[in-house]
Amino acid sequence: MQHGGITTSSIFLNSSPSLGPRLGQLGQWILQPHASPLPPKWQSPDGNDPCGIRRKKSDIWDLGVVIVQMFMGLQIVDQFASPHVMMGRLNFSDAFDDFMRKLFATDTKKRPSAFDLLPVEFLRTDLPLMEQGPSLSSPGRPRTASGVTSPAKRRSRHNSSGGMEPMSRYAADFTEIGRLGKGGFGEVVKARNKLDGGVYAVKKVKQAPQLLDQVLSEVMLLNRLNHPYVVRYYSTWVETDVFGTIEEENTTTTEETTEEDASDASSDGPRMEFGYQSTGGLDFVSSSGYPAIEFGKDEEAPSSDEGTAEDENRPLGAGGSATDSTNGTGTGELILKHTRSESKRPPSLLYIQMEFCERRTLRDLIRKGLSSDELWRYTRQITEGLAHIHSAGIIHRDLKPDNVFISIGGDPKIGDFGLATTGQYQALDRLSATTGQSGGDMTRSVGTALYVAPELRSASNASYNDKVDMYALGIIMFEMSEEFTTAFERVKAIQAIREKEHELPPAYQTGGPKYTEGKLIRCLISHKPSERPSSTELLRSDMLPVKVEDEAIRQALNSLHDPRSPYHQKMMSALFAHETTGNDRIKALAWDANSGTLNEDASRLRMKAVARRSLESIFRRHGAEEARRPTIFPRSSYYTNTNVVQLLDASGSLVQLPYDLTLPHARELAKTAPGVKRSYTFGQAFRDAFTGGPPKASDEVDFDIATLGHYDDPAFDDAEILKVMDDVACQLPIFAVAANITFHINHGAILDAVLEHCRVPKAQHAVVKDTISRLGFHQWTWTKVRAELRKIGLPDTSLDDLQQFDFRETPNKAVAKLHTLFSGNTSVRVKAKLDRGISSLQDITEAASQLNLQRSVLVAPLGSVNAKFYEDGMLFQCVLDKKSNRTVIAAGGRYDSLIQAHHGMSAPSSCQGAVGVCIGLDPIVTHMLKSAGTASKVGYLRDRRRPAPFQTPKRCDVLVEVGTTGARSVALKILCMLWGSDISAELAPEVRQMGDGEHSFVVTVRHDQASTVRVSKDSSDSLDEVDVPITSLVSYLSQELKEKDNTTSRPPAFVRQSSHHDADRRGNVQVLMAQHRSKKSNKYHIVEAAQQRWSEMIEEWKEAPILAVEGRDDVIEAIKDTRLSDTESWRKAIQGVQLSERQYLGQVQDILCSWRKKWAEDDGRRETCIFNFRTGHCIYYDLGS
Repeated sequence: MQHGGITTSSIFLNSSPSLGPRLGQLGQWILQPHASPLPPKWQSPDGNDPCGIRRKKSDIWDLGVVIVQMFMGLQIVDQFASPHVMMGRLNFSDAFDDFMRKLFATDTKKRPSAFDLLPVEFLRTDLPLMEQGPSLSSPGRPRTASGVTSPAKRRSRHNSSGGMEPMSRYAADFTEIGRLGKGGFGEVVKARNKLDGGVYAVKKVKQAPQLLDQVLSEVMLLNRLNHPYVVRYYSTWVETDVFGTIEEENTTTTEETTEEDASDASSDGPRMEFGYQSTGGLDFVSSSGYPAIEFGKDEEAPSSDEGTAEDENRPLGAGGSATDSTNGTGTGELILKHTRSESKRPPSLLYIQMEFCERRTLRDLIRKGLSSDELWRYTRQITEGLAHIHSAGIIHRDLKPDNVFISIGGDPKIGDFGLATTGQYQALDRLSATTGQSGGDMTRSVGTALYVAPELRSASNASYNDKVDMYALGIIMFEMSEEFTTAFERVKAIQAIREKEHELPPAYQTGGPKYTEGKLIRCLISHKPSERPSSTELLRSDMLPVKVEDEAIRQALNSLHDPRSPYHQKMMSALFAHETTGNDRIKALAWDANSGTLNEDASRLRMKAVARRSLESIFRRHGAEEARRPTIFPRSSYYTNTNVVQLLDASGSLVQLPYDLTLPHARELAKTAPGVKRSYTFGQAFRDAFTGGPPKASDEVDFDIATLGHYDDPAFDDAEILKVMDDVACQLPIFAVAANITFHINHGAILDAVLEHCRVPKAQHAVVKDTISRLGFHQWTWTKVRAELRKIGLPDTSLDDLQQFDFRETPNKAVAKLHTLFSGNTSVRVKAKLDRGISSLQDITEAASQLNLQRSVLVAPLGSVNAKFYEDGMLFQCVLDKKSNRTVIAAGGRYDSLIQAHHGMSAPSSCQGAVGVCIGLDPIVTHMLKSAGTASKVGYLRDRRRPAPFQTPKRCDVLVEVGTTGARSVALKILCMLWGSDISAELAPEVRQMGDGEHSFVVTVRHDQASTVRVSKDSSDSLDEVDVPITSLVSYLSQELKEKDNTTSRPPAFVRQSSHHDADRRGNVQVLMAQHRSKKSNKYHIVEAAQQRWSEMIEEWKEAPILAVEGRDDVIEAIKDTRLSDTESWRKAIQGVQLSERQYLGQVQDILCSWRKKWAEDDGRRETCIFNFRTGHCIYYDLGS
């Protein structure tokens, strides 16, 4: 895809998530193909060519114009006729001049792509824009145009990173073990990494800094390769060698050249050829690129087998250098080009960290001889490695036995990518056979002569592709299958089969013992590339036999791994279509035996239900609805944990069970907008137990608020999430009495700013966040966290700086402390990120203060629990502080970035963001059970100032027992009667344990003719029993259960009375008998009936009207002595007050009379309440008296 119109007006500045450019107006060139504000000579020479490739290269030219305008001002295009005139007249630095000449290359083929521009010297260093010394342009000509140099001088270049890297990364991270090879321009050493203890091969190349562009570009490509049969390139970095200098060669120039000449000189001039050929800048690892490097001990002599003719190791195309002649373009425009002076600059040391391979190559195995099975195995493995290389768009071009290393396990590893290049098809400018001069930009070696494909040796201007590596594979296969006695015999035999009209030895012909090998070799070394199979085609063909069982298994595993394999779907279908056999039952028994989960007991299930009801009431109080979350989805790269439960479906797709409930919800929000703004869910999170049984499931609760439009206030939503968790901490029994619960809040921008300020590399941010998220929890002290961070590779200086941010303070104090720590040499970008995070937190805390949070809110700059979800928003933890440790109760934050990361190509209706909290239900239930277990402790109950402990809920309200066999029918009727009145009840078994605590009441039916039942508390320490008529049983139990709910079941935060008021209540009832012949049980019945009737009256009085008045309490007492049926009592009351109060008291009488009239008409209550809102005095008034 191409942009087509990059200008300064198509680039926008955006402050979210950080200040940076955003490219817009994509594809506008299609609507306005000729609308360009630039002068003609500043427009791309490709014009409006509709060709995609040429249009992409026009974007590079337009990018160069924008860069020039950024540094030199918008008027630069009016001050110079063309970019090449500007480059000829201005005294740019070498780095910037080389950068400009790449961008403004007239030849489209020589203009690099955006990827190729990434490693250029000007972008990866802080070199100045202009030369610092005096102008060296031609005499008699002004150095710069008026008004041009001042903008460039005013613009200083800042390092884009927040800090500085260590002085020598190699010295800090590696311990050198020994030298593997050396040469005139570098060496390869064996080194041990101090961080992971691994042994690596490290290539060290001393190079002029301006000649590293192409080297770094190729290494960036090689870093993509990750295959068991390809040498791994792990890392590359550049350091300055302060102890040496490299003299730059003078570049000879002409006074008059054309535009194309100037462009060509920048890419093919003597300076660039010097860097590429003389120093081996591109060929940084292969022995053919460095003929002077000796791999092995310094004193070792070369083997006699390798002492062959020079043409075996002579590189092709290494003889020519670029000339100083000019080629006219027909434009006739003359520009002046200045001469660079000799300068001494510190050279750069290029370090390439590679996989270490022992000093054994395929050449060593060929000398010893290979069996037929080994030949086919190595051929297939090398082909698989080539297929991976070619799939990345890379062509090796130097494949030979010396570049195929053998691992300790005996597997081949393709290495030495010094001549690798990208692109499926590339044109190669050939060496002229007559002049011996270079005609293009690939003038270095292209492989050892015996393995080079014919199209690479051809003098015609042909194209080549990855088939050149297949030709080399054919030669290698011939070497592996044929035995040679001398090196000369080997060279002669290979040269013979390289001929166009060649014949393989008789053993490879039809009927020969090596006919199968010959058939494949003939295809691979064909002079027509179209007749050679590609690496992928060869793997899919039947030309590579599989004869070894291990190889067959390996092939099957590869087919499972590669979804593009034709056998992939067949193998998946076979795996999921097996028939049920007796072994499946054995496997099922083994699965159950490895299950580490047990059935939950009744008390835990009941306590979980209580917690769920409490949480659900809080969520619904905030207007939330319960919603479902996906239970299975594709494996997410956000989880790097090894205990993620991964599954394989029948189609071969890798899926997973939820590791939490946040990511599944984010995936859903990214696809479709939610039905409600606030939602909650009760679900399970799974962890692999690694026991061969079912995974471990943990109950989790999530509450989320989605951002549905621009009118929503994200800061208020974030504050409401804190309020919801604050309500949970106040209402749940386990947390209600805990005063040491606080909120630790942070912001993703603040966390990133802290890490950048402490010089933590961007690539290590994720692992550092995961490590510091454990700080302060579960005995993870700073000392322990520091040790883990050192294993990651952070230097002590960064760790010391990071430790300064290990604090938690109130918002105002935290902001002041952050500003103090960031005052210094902090980049503007990092400070802007910090200010953005602080501003967001201030908005959230201000909104939270208006919601009356009961718990303290503290800012913790290193708080990073699940920070990968909340990269650009608030993140918080609800923390319970204990004497020696802290525990995270819940964690959450704003996960807009997580939703954006899962947006599809077409998701116009998806929401913009969301904020949520994740609560672990299992720990809460466990602590609730422990808290309930302390309820029976006398010492706890003696302290009446503390709230009553939370009682374990009963499994069932009523247990109905049968005294005799004939009473069962009566018991069943009572059971149905209780069920119909919404009272939970069950029939008692024949044998049960007394006082099991699972029921609130036990109803005993003594015989089938009984009109009353015995009701007792099902408690071992309670002797309360009462006989209740069956007709009054429902009302009696309903009242008892209601009072029980108002006392014991209410959360402690809302309980104000003592838990022993039941006994006091019965003591207030005094029974006065006319005769003392009643049974004890009758007395209890009278007490219970009195209490029940009194409770019913109290409930009725709650619905009575209330009249709120103001005045003195003696006036209220005067009203209390009146009766509405006695007008004289009201006359005396009115006459007894002051004159100013008589009219007001008459109004009170009128209102009471109107209420009495409603009561008389059965439309109101008889009782009423008169409340003095000035003093709080309250009286009961009977309207019917």
